[in-house]
Amino acid sequence: MPKLDLFLFQDPPYPTWLEMAKVADQHGFKNLWLIDSTDVYPDYFVQSGLYATNTSHIRIGPGVTNPRTRHPRVTANAMLTINEISRGRAILGVGSGDHAVKTLGWRRANVSEMKEAVQIWREKFRQKGADIPIYLAAGGPMMNAFAFSEADGIIGLGGNTPDKLRRSYQRLASGLKEAGRDIKKVPWVTNLGFATAYDRQVAYDDARGPLARQIKGMIKDQPQNWPPGLDHLKADAERAANAYDYMHHMKSHTPHAQLITDGLVEEFSIAGTPDEVLAKIKPLWEEGKRIEAEGVDLHFNVTPAGMGRARSFDLFINQILPKLD
Repeated sequence: MPKLDLFLFQDPPYPTWLEMAKVADQHGFKNLWLIDSTDVYPDYFVQSGLYATNTSHIRIGPGVTNPRTRHPRVTANAMLTINEISRGRAILGVGSGDHAVKTLGWRRANVSEMKEAVQIWREKFRQKGADIPIYLAAGGPMMNAFAFSEADGIIGLGGNTPDKLRRSYQRLASGLKEAGRDIKKVPWVTNLGFATAYDRQVAYDDARGPLARQIKGMIKDQPQNWPPGLDHLKADAERAANAYDYMHHMKSHTPHAQLITDGLVEEFSIAGTPDEVLAKIKPLWEEGKRIEAEGVDLHFNVTPAGMGRARSFDLFINQILPKLD
């Protein structure tokens, strides 16, 4: 069976996200990933202490931080502190930087900076005798080559259909093989984003914010990834991409999110009533089981979307998860 992680965007009041973390811990989720945002979400360093003292098994860490807005030695010290408070449950997720650097007007970290940062973290962890895994986010070709060579685990790739998930798996396996590594020995964390409510339109509205960022990436960052056969949606996608505001990163019910049409939600998101979401997640889950049967340590990173994150997570736990096995 694929493993489950939880990715939290910490914008609900803290008792809400703390309860979500407790529920994930009680249900055997393996990792709790927190967004690291300079301007948009509460600070994950501060919150991690609350998670550490209120959970028992789940690993805790950023998903992801970067070596630009936080100096690697500062991050090393924070992770060692989290590791001590949690009694050995810290995990470090790192990328080159997205909204955290964009809101400051900075560039992303390059591969050289990433290499130096990983060296610093490994040395600091070694000095303290701390076993803190370093997961690296997939990105462009050069960053992927580095991640496939150096990461203890990979964050990213995936898709919202079984075919897309299988293609991502093949791409990851090929990249790791080129780096001289075996995919069976490198955990893979792939996103499982969704929004669900008994009112379909409420779920759609929650899904629009995260989808706006995905659309921005497809239109402006990697236009070659726009799927063939969807030209009828491209004008709507371009309007949303051009309006994307990193000061509302991944949030629903914002001006740029409102530009995401129902047609885009239906094509690219997993959103709807619990039964509708189950119908989309179930085939992904079954494909994940087939991939895991090949020896892969696959984690679905459960990512409830929008203002209704807590509601979506509760419905996932009680209405969807029991029907996946």
